[in-house]
Amino acid sequence: MTTKAWPKATNQNLWDWIIGSGALSTWPWYTEIGLDGDEDGDWQLTFRDLPSEPVGDESRKWTVTPTTITRAMRKLAKGGIKDSTEPAIRNSKHVVFGKLHKVDFDACGADEVIQVAAFGEIVYG
Repeated sequence: MTTKAWPKATNQNLWDWIIGSGALSTWPWYTEIGLDGDEDGDWQLTFRDLPSEPVGDESRKWTVTPTTITRAMRKLAKGGIKDSTEPAIRNSKHVVFGKLHKVDFDACGADEVIQVAAFGEIVYG
């Protein structure tokens, strides 16, 4: 018996869905945004967030990569991430199960993925 492998999202797919969503320019908690690499290869996103309980003027610096984005999508697809929304869960499932033609992240859904990738949970909502 042969099993058919599901199509795997490429780094460019992840860039298009997450970076191209507009989430980084939509929400005020993304500051000092840096993108290294390009959409065709390995890339990483760095940013500082506005802590929910600020300590002085310090913000934290976070880095996400295609690998951490993919892990976040797996977590969202499994469920159990507090405050996650149905569109973010549905689109993450599409990625995990290879239904790439159905993926349609908007800024809100991409924001949830970035937060789960960086913080392990949805902090800002």
